[in-house]
Amino acid sequence: MFGYLDRPSATEILPQYQQLAVGDEIPIGRGRGFPVTAIDPYRALVLSGASGDVAWVWQFGLYPQDEGRTRLVSRNVVRVPRTFRSSLVMRVIEPAAFLMTRRMLKGLKWRAERAPTTQSRRTHERALSAP
Repeated sequence: MFGYLDRPSATEILPQYQQLAVGDEIPIGRGRGFPVTAIDPYRALVLSGASGDVAWVWQFGLYPQDEGRTRLVSRNVVRVPRTFRSSLVMRVIEPAAFLMTRRMLKGLKWRAERAPTTQSRRTHERALSAP
């Protein structure tokens, strides 16, 4: 979003980030991060927050399809005051958020569908065997 959120993304699973917990914050660019408010491992992740009159929730869900396929669904909702200014701000933010989310989901798809490396296989196996 105009360079504010422009950060490189990892191309491999990074073990140091595999212990996400409620209360953690996922960093985003130069601003405050996204607070983690719920986790159901291998099923769902919920990020949410509030600031002043604005509240938001961003949910990610994994839904098994057929053999070897899973659908990732991203949903979000934002509550803003019913003012002319808020309406204008949302008209700018919504298209930008759509483009950034689409880019993020395409990146996740690319990472999920490519052949795993030895390191990412080991990380995944450790994650599956963790209590």
